Amino acid sequence: MDALRTTCGPEGRCPEQARGEVEAGRVAGHLATAGFVAAGVGAAVGLTLLLTAERRERTKVGLVIGPGFVGVKGEL
Repeated sequence: MDALRTTCGPEGRCPEQARGEVEAGRVAGHLATAGFVAAGVGAAVGLTLLLTAERRERTKVGLVIGPGFVGVKGEL
């Protein structure tokens, strides 16, 4: 990334030779954003289903917190 900043200068005007690298960075950024959105939606749907599921006598739901992660653990 620093090489691209050096090539493009402080104004952000990149030469034609750097176009492929700039586009690859944009694509990677969009894919990362889509991945975070998909993970958030999946977590919200999973938590909603887990918390609204028909309860049985042995249903257990708990929050799991550890170094670098937060999750929900449950038994249905």
